[in-house]
Amino acid sequence: MKKNHKFHFIHFFNMSFVSATLTIIAVYWIVFSWRSDGFSRLEISIMSVIGGLVVFVVSLFVNAFFETQYQKYCRFENIKPVKLFLQAITVSVYTIIILFFMDFLFSAFIDDSIQMDYADGLNQLMILDGKKDLVEGISEFRKIPFFIQNGVMLFIFCFFSNLIAVFSGQKISNLLKKPGVP
Repeated sequence: MKKNHKFHFIHFFNMSFVSATLTIIAVYWIVFSWRSDGFSRLEISIMSVIGGLVVFVVSLFVNAFFETQYQKYCRFENIKPVKLFLQAITVSVYTIIILFFMDFLFSAFIDDSIQMDYADGLNQLMILDGKKDLVEGISEFRKIPFFIQNGVMLFIFCFFSNLIAVFSGQKISNLLKKPGVP
């Protein structure tokens, strides 16, 4: 079996780009629709995980589809596929980097109000809970793009969805494999 690093990179980048683009569109659509009537306490609370939940669902379906195509192509061209765990890590890192970059561009050039409204909502929740000592850092937190504000949670959800997607994509590809074809 031959190795083709350029093919793997392009495939993983495309997979990540599609996942990141669909995720950012879905999350901003949800958040902007919530913001139209002002954020409730529940919406502010959910916003800390909404990016992770959306990236989980989007990556799961998009990457399972791409993984099926990837496995079929590797078999057809006799290319050794990258190990599944390494694929999950690689695609997760690419997806997060692309998401952070898109979010940075969006907040820098289009609209930075989401991150500020989210930070202000968290500030109000902390004041209501009597945690006034945490309120001081909120002004710096407001300057950080929305996805980066929730980066750790986003990466965890993204990694687990990609791990499930590459394993399920491989299994689907194996089920679709024609008998007698390697």
